Formats: sequence, C-alpha cells, structure tokens
Amino acid sequence: MTDQVEITKHVGRRAVVRTAAHAAWAIPAIQIATTVSASAATCSGGTQPTAFSMTGTSAKSATDNKVWTGTYVVTNTGASDTATVQVTASGGAVTTPPSASGWARTGTGPWLFSKVFGDCVAGPASENLNFSLTYGNANANNRVSAVLI
Repeated sequence: MTDQVEITKHVGRRAVVRTAAHAAWAIPAIQIATTVSASAATCSGGTQPTAFSMTGTSAKSATDNKVWTGTYVVTNTGASDTATVQVTASGGAVTTPPSASGWARTGTGPWLFSKVFGDCVAGPASENLNFSLTYGNANANNRVSAVLI
C-alpha cells in the first residue's frame, strides 16, 4: 500500500502584486518596440528590397509598319520609390524616339523611362507606361522590347 501525501502551496499576496507590476511595465515597452519596427520597415524608402513588376507588350501598328507601340503596367509592391524601364529598338534607325506621359526619359537609344512612386506606398501602386516610336522604314527585323531594370 502506498501513502498519498497532499501538498498544497499558497501564493502570497506580495508575489501576485509584484508580478502584476512587472507585467504592467513590460507590455507597453513591447508595444512601443513593435510599433517602431513596423513603421521603419514600411516607410523608410530602402529598408526593403526593390519590388517592382511589369506586364505588357510591344507591337507594330496594324496601320503603319514603321510605328511600334508599347503598353505596359508597372506595379510597385515594395518600399523603393523609383521604377526604371529600359526600352530598346533594334533592326533599323528610329526617326521619332519614344515618349511616355508622366515618365522621365533619358538616353538616345536604348531609352530609360523613370517614374517616382513615392517613399511610402500603401499597398501595390500601379502606373501605365504607354509609348510609341517610329522607324525610318518598315523592316521585318524591327523589334522593340521593354525591360524593368
């Protein structure tokens, strides 16, 4: 036969008050630290990697084989503020370089188009990049491409 012994232990009032006092100070400190880190990660304009995506196409006009158009959507899903798209024409001489409303263009071919989205993007932000360019002649080798860089 085994003897069973009941052990009871009581927690004193001082221990309860002391534990509650420590917890009351610890919780606000954790909340403040969490708030600061979340703010820094979303709006510091460079703490996250650049996160852009682009969809669209470039094609020659159905009515004029010398004219090529590009229709793209550039989306910013990160903290970086500026998107850059490189447009390249090959196969022949371009007589009218591309231009796109709202985008800054540099270069003489290939051309770089840049757009500032802002430092703190709340959710994905998208911008249209629509351009056209004209070749000097309609050549079967003419091609236009756009690459997000």
